[in-house]
Amino acid sequence: MEINKIPTFDCYSDPATCGPRWMRWLTVFELYADGKGLIVNEDTDNTTKQRRRALLLHSAGLDVQDVFSTLPATGGVTDYVTAVTALNTYFVPQVNSAFARQTFHRITQKPGETVQQFVTRLRKAARDCNFGSDIENQIRDSVLSKCSSDYVRRKLLEEGQALTLGRAIQVADQCEMVEGQMAALSTANSGETVNRIGERSGHWKPQQRRAWSKSDNKTVTVNRDKACYRCGLTGHFGSDPKCPAKGQSCRKCKGKDHFAKVCRTKSRSGVNLVSESPNDPCNSDYAFTVSGCKSSMLTTCVGGADLAMLVDSGATSNIVDEETWEELKSRKIKCKSVASTTVRKLFPYGSDKPLPVKGRFDCVIQAGGKVAEAEFLVIKGKGVPLLGRDTATKLGVLKIGIEIAALSDVASDIQRLYPDVFHGVGKLKTRQVIIHIDHTVPPVAQPLRRTPFNLRDKVDGKIKELLDLDIIEPVDGPTPWVNPVVVVPKAAGDIRLCLDMRRANEAVIRGRYPIPTVDKLLQNMNGSKVFSRLDLKWGYHQLELSPECCEITTFATHSGLYRYKR
Repeated sequence: MEINKIPTFDCYSDPATCGPRWMRWLTVFELYADGKGLIVNEDTDNTTKQRRRALLLHSAGLDVQDVFSTLPATGGVTDYVTAVTALNTYFVPQVNSAFARQTFHRITQKPGETVQQFVTRLRKAARDCNFGSDIENQIRDSVLSKCSSDYVRRKLLEEGQALTLGRAIQVADQCEMVEGQMAALSTANSGETVNRIGERSGHWKPQQRRAWSKSDNKTVTVNRDKACYRCGLTGHFGSDPKCPAKGQSCRKCKGKDHFAKVCRTKSRSGVNLVSESPNDPCNSDYAFTVSGCKSSMLTTCVGGADLAMLVDSGATSNIVDEETWEELKSRKIKCKSVASTTVRKLFPYGSDKPLPVKGRFDCVIQAGGKVAEAEFLVIKGKGVPLLGRDTATKLGVLKIGIEIAALSDVASDIQRLYPDVFHGVGKLKTRQVIIHIDHTVPPVAQPLRRTPFNLRDKVDGKIKELLDLDIIEPVDGPTPWVNPVVVVPKAAGDIRLCLDMRRANEAVIRGRYPIPTVDKLLQNMNGSKVFSRLDLKWGYHQLELSPECCEITTFATHSGLYRYKR
C-alpha cells in the first residue's frame, strides 16, 4: 500500500488555521482510505477498523502521534471513531457562533467571481454560524445584498416572495450568461480592425520638394508629411507666401497669419479684484473683473457695435481690454477717446500698484430698449468686458434694494398655515415598527452603569421629558433584557441619552435591502419640477414600536428601569 501520497499534517506551523487545515487533511485521508477499501461502518470487522486507525496515525506523522499519545479517551486499537473524535477535539477549537455570523455577513462577491463560487464561499462560512434551518435564507439574503451586479440584484428582486436560494442561483446564472453574450456581441460589432504590417517592395520615401527658406537663406528639402504651424496643412513651410493662413485672423486669439486649429495661445482665466486707491480716492475707481461664462453675459450695443458684457454690481467703472477695444474700432464704433494721461487710476485690492490703463472712451450704450451715456476704461492685457454698477442701473438691467432682494419666506408661510405639525414630537399613525428578534439567542441583563452625581439632575430631566412625550414608559417587574445607559454631554450644556445595544443587537435579525445608487435616484427624479427638504424632529422617535418588541429596548438608570415605546 502506498502511503507517501498523503503528506503528513503540520500541527505547529500556524495555530490560527490549525482547525481548518486538520479538517481538510482528515477529508483527504478518509477519501484515500475509502479508496483502499478500508471502509468503516456498523458491519465492519475489527481488523479493518484496526488497519484504518493505524493508517490514520501513520499518515498523520510523528508530531500528531506525539499529541495523540497525550490525549485522554482515545479508545482501543480497533476503535477508529473514538480516535478521530479525540483528534478533532484537540485540533478544532470551540467555534464562536456570534463571531462566525459577523464574518459571514461581511463576505462580499469578489471581482470576476461567479455567483456559484460566491455561494460556495458563503456555505463554507455558514458552517459555524449555527443558522439551523434558516441557513438557505441567510445565504440567499447575502447573495441579494452583497452581489456586485446591479442587474442581477434587480432580477432577483423581481422574483418577489417566490425567491429561494435555488431560484436565486438559477436567475444569477442566466444573468451572467446574458452579460457574457452581450459583451461578446459588443466586441464583435465594435468595428475594430487590425492593419497588417509587412515588408514593402522597393524603397519608399515620403514625398519631398525643394523650397526657399528665408530663415536659412537657402533652398531646403520640404517633407510633405510635416504640417505647417500656421495652417495645419502639409507640403510647405510657415514662411511660404502661398500659405492660406497668410493675412487671416485667428478666431481663438484674434491674432494674425494663423488658423484657430493650430493656435498655441493658452486661454486665460482668473479673477482680478480692484478697490479704491488708498492714496488718491477722488481720482480712482474700482472694479471686479472675472472671466464669465456665455450664459451670464449680457448683449449690449456699444457705440453702434454689439458687445457681450458681464454685469457686476460691485464695479464703478465699465472696463474693456485692449483686444476688445481694437475689435470695436475695426467695427467703426462711434465714440470719443481720451489719452491715458487723463484717465483715473484703478488699484487692485490690497495693492498700491495701479492696473495698466491704456485709455478711455465715451459713447452711447444700449440694452433692452434703454439708452445711456457711458464711460469705458481700456486696460492692457486680456479680460472679459465688464458693465459697471452705475451704467447697469441706468439701463435697468440691475436693481438693488430691499424690495427687490427680499424673498417670500415660504417656510414661515407653511408654519403659519399648519401650526399643529410644528409643535411637540409627531408620530406615524399608519403602522408600527417591528424588530424581528431571534428567540434562540439568550437574553442578557447587563449591570447598571453608575451615572455621575453632577449629571443625575440632567438625566432625571431628560427622563421626565421623554415620559411626558410618551416616548418611553417605566418598567415594573422582571425583564430579561437590560441595556446600560451612556450619557453624552452636548456642547450647549444639554445631554443625550444613548443605549449600549451591542448585546441586544446580537438577537436582532437584520433586514436586507439594497440601497439605491445616486445615479438611480437622479434617474427617478428625472422630469421633476418641485423639490422639498424636510427635517423631522427626533425622527426615530416618531416611529411607534410594536408592543411585542419593546422589551428588548429596556434600559437601566439610577432612577429605575424604562423602555422605549418609539
